[in-house]
Amino acid sequence: MRRAFSPDFDALLCLDKMYKLQASRRDAIWVEAIDTEMFFTRKEVVCRVSWEIVRLGDVCDREIKTISSGQNGEMVYLDISSVDNISKRIISQNIIPINGAPSRAKQLLMPNDIILSTVRPNLNAIAINNVSSDKPVVASTGFCVLRCKADLDFRYLFQFCLNDTFINNLSDIAKGSSYPAVVNSDVFSQMILLPPLDEQRRIASEIARQLSIVEKAKQAAAAQMAAARELRAAYLREVFEEDHWETVRLGDVLSGISYGYTASADFNINSNKLLRITDIKENGVDWNNVPGCKTGADISKYFLCDGDIVIARTGGTIGKSFLVKNPPSTAIYASYLICLSFQHKYIYPGYARYFFGSDYYWRQLYSSAQGTGQPNVNTVSLKNLRIPLPSLNEQQRIVKRLEAQTAKTDTMRIALQTQLDAINAMPAAILRQAFSGQM
Repeated sequence: MRRAFSPDFDALLCLDKMYKLQASRRDAIWVEAIDTEMFFTRKEVVCRVSWEIVRLGDVCDREIKTISSGQNGEMVYLDISSVDNISKRIISQNIIPINGAPSRAKQLLMPNDIILSTVRPNLNAIAINNVSSDKPVVASTGFCVLRCKADLDFRYLFQFCLNDTFINNLSDIAKGSSYPAVVNSDVFSQMILLPPLDEQRRIASEIARQLSIVEKAKQAAAAQMAAARELRAAYLREVFEEDHWETVRLGDVLSGISYGYTASADFNINSNKLLRITDIKENGVDWNNVPGCKTGADISKYFLCDGDIVIARTGGTIGKSFLVKNPPSTAIYASYLICLSFQHKYIYPGYARYFFGSDYYWRQLYSSAQGTGQPNVNTVSLKNLRIPLPSLNEQQRIVKRLEAQTAKTDTMRIALQTQLDAINAMPAAILRQAFSGQM
C-alpha cells in the first residue's frame, strides 16, 4: 500500500506508531494525535506532497534465491557472528564447501543487499553486503535480506534501519524470552518514508556526512580521554617506578590478610552488610545498596575496618581494589575478595591505595596470577608483591600530591565523558531528523 502526503489531510503522519495501527486498521496510515518528535508540521507536509509512506515489502524484493546444497565448490558464508552490531559491518567471512554447508546457509546475496539479524532485533545487527568474491556469497536464514527495488536507494534504506523507531518497533513485536526474534514478514511490514530517488540519495549523503563529522568528534574525545587516563598512570609511575626508595615485600607491612566469608546475599537483611566485587564502583561503595547476609556465631574476624583494602581474587575483575573508609560496624567481605590490613607504623593506607592502582602493581599481579580460563590470585602471591616504601611522612606527602593531581585528571575525565555522552547521542538524533522528513 502506498499513499502520498497531502496538505488536505487534517491528521498528520506518525511513523513511530504505524505498526500498532496495522494490527487493527489495515488501511490506516494516518493518526490524529500529535507526537512532537515524529510528526511533520503542516508547512513541512505541504513541502513534501511528492513523498510516500510505504511498507518495506512494497519496495524490497522478497524473492531471494537459495543455493543448492548439492553443488560442488565453495561459498562465502555469512552467519550472525559475521556482523558486528556496533560498527554495522561484516567483520568475518567463512569459506566453506557448498555440499557441507549448514542447513541455514541458504540465501544467495547480491552486492549492496542489506542483511538484518532477526534474532534479538534490539541489538540491530545489520550490514551491507560488500563482500568481493568470485565465490557465491550466502547468508544464514537468521538474516532478513533487504534487496532494494528500483525506487529505493540501498544507502537510504540502510540508514533508515539504524533509526530508533525501526529498532523499537521490531523489538516490541519480537517473540520469545531467551532468544526474542522477529520473522521476515515483521520486517517487511514496517513503514518507511519514501521521497523521490534523488532526494533519498541526497538525504543518505547528508546523513553520511554528518555521521562522519560525529565519528571524528568521537575519536578526538576518546583520544583526549585516553590521554587523561595516561596522565594519571604517569603520575603513579613517577612514584612507584623511579627507584627513589627501597622496595619490600607487601607481606612485611601487613598485619593481616585473609579470604572473605562465604554466604548468600540477602537484600532483606540490613545487618552484616556483605561487600561483594559488584558493589565496588569507580566512585566507591554505596553501603545503602549493599545486601546483608545470614552469619554464624563468630564472624568478628571478617569485620571490615577503616583503612583495610579489599582485592578481587578471581574472574574478570581480578586485582581490582578498594580502600575501605568508615564501613558499617558489622560489614564483612564476600569470599571472592581478599582483605589486607596494614601495620600503620610502616605504611599509610592511602599510599597503599595508590600502589594498587599503578602499572607496577598490575604487572606484578598478572605475572603471579594462576590459572588460564579463570585466572586468580591468592594470599601468598599478594604477600610476595614488591612495594616501594618511603618514610611515613614522605608517603603522606606523596598521597597529598597525588590527590591534587588525580583530582585534576578526574575533573578532565568527567568533562570528557559528558562530551562523549553527548556525541554518542548525536547519531540517533541525526537519524530521527532524517526520517521524520526534516533533513
